[in-house]
Amino acid sequence: MYVETKDIKAILSTVQDPELGLDIVELGMVGEIVIGLDHIEIEIALTTLACPLRAVIQKSITQKIIDKLGQTKVNFRIIEMNPDQKKRAMALARSNASIEGAQKSIRSGVP
Repeated sequence: MYVETKDIKAILSTVQDPELGLDIVELGMVGEIVIGLDHIEIEIALTTLACPLRAVIQKSITQKIIDKLGQTKVNFRIIEMNPDQKKRAMALARSNASIEGAQKSIRSGVP
């Protein structure tokens, strides 16, 4: 099966950061993607290298790729976001949280 970087990014766009509530592509967490013959290497930028949900994110990525592409080895290169990337990701997460909060209030009838 021939796979391109855009195919991998499409798969990764279905992976949500469990803490920030948005997909990892939108949050700017996906860096370089290298597609080898028997593996895929993905650079993931976390808000902190000590991210407590790091393993959850990696497991979700690996499972989504295996589900779509079959038995493929996934390697990770984990880096930390720079201050500008963190600021952008957190602004997106805050915006998403306020929109979701407003929608929940409308659905439940709470002002």
